[in-house]
Amino acid sequence: MKKVGWTLAGNLIALYILDVLFDGIIFTKKALLLMVLALWLLNSFVKPVLKFLTAPLSWITFGLWHLVLNALILYTAFRFVPGAYFSSFGLLVVSVIVLSFVNTLVNKLFGTEK
Repeated sequence: MKKVGWTLAGNLIALYILDVLFDGIIFTKKALLLMVLALWLLNSFVKPVLKFLTAPLSWITFGLWHLVLNALILYTAFRFVPGAYFSSFGLLVVSVIVLSFVNTLVNKLFGTEK
């Protein structure tokens, strides 16, 4: 349960940073909170299935497929949350890198990663 809380906090911080850094990503306050929840749900339940189904593609691309898969998960979250907007798929790929970096940093700082 503690790890879920830090994951949600990491996503909240990362999405806020994305909103501040990039003009192509816009959130309302309510949308920001809904995006955190949507990302958590998609990463917890949909992403493992997609990773399993696309494992051969990941092997062929030496893991770079995961970057695209994460961008597709983020795209799906943006599509379901009203009040959250993005300008291009390329920006989503960059956003995935920022999200991963911030989440890794939060996990390392607060010791939720074993």
